[in-house]
Amino acid sequence: GTEMIAMAPVALEYKVPLLTTSGTAKITESGNPYIFRFLPNDRKIKVAHARYIVEELGLKRPALVGDSTAYGQGGQAHLAETFGKLGVDLAYEENIAYDLKDMTALLDKVKRSNADVLVLHMIAHPMALIVKQARAMGIEIPIVTSSSIVAPTSTALFEPAELGGLCAETPSSPESRATPQMKAWADKYAAKFGVEPDGLALGQYDGVKMALQMIADGARTAEDMRAALSKVTYKGVAMTYKSDGKGDMAHDADIACYDGKSRVPYIAHHYTSDELVID
Repeated sequence: GTEMIAMAPVALEYKVPLLTTSGTAKITESGNPYIFRFLPNDRKIKVAHARYIVEELGLKRPALVGDSTAYGQGGQAHLAETFGKLGVDLAYEENIAYDLKDMTALLDKVKRSNADVLVLHMIAHPMALIVKQARAMGIEIPIVTSSSIVAPTSTALFEPAELGGLCAETPSSPESRATPQMKAWADKYAAKFGVEPDGLALGQYDGVKMALQMIADGARTAEDMRAALSKVTYKGVAMTYKSDGKGDMAHDADIACYDGKSRVPYIAHHYTSDELVID
């Protein structure tokens, strides 16, 4: 997220479209016509995150923790706002340093808050430490995280049993192979790279394939590409992409959950674009 915020003025200065899979909301909210995001904006995907907790799990006392990165702080703020719109008060809230190693004090506070769910929005490393240390401390409440945890490099840090009862929002879950198209793509990816894919990888793939399609359809210059990405509807593997006028192209999300027996999640709930908005 931080890197993309830094790159955005460069795209504007050189008038070259920039494709991104960062969720940080600010990236497409600064009026830059050269930014195109192929993952759901955090402002939207946090609606799936919070709605699943409140409406599907029926939990009403979330402990919300973010980290000190732009990604962590932005997503935490969107979650707090969304829980408020859903009529849910936070049992506990904290923002931690992204390089914090010992989560004992934090998890003691979560325990004392009597929270019924631990909600995390942060980069992968602190998130993995919190999940591992929570389980080691005997904290058995559900944990629902942001998509950083579903990256193959993150799930590889866990034994399947440690992931049991964990859910995460994700732009898509190709590793779950829920459709024939997803299965074909995920199988190809796993065979080529030797690891399971995730929604970030698929968002990158779909974004590049859309750009290549625009070239095949006649885009010859950077300005042609910007114009095409701004107006064309493109059916990718993960979902159908169309700019909302700000460069946000992706408008669906999944909740992926782990059964404790596998590092590959199953899709617990799919949210379409109209479900990612709360008035």
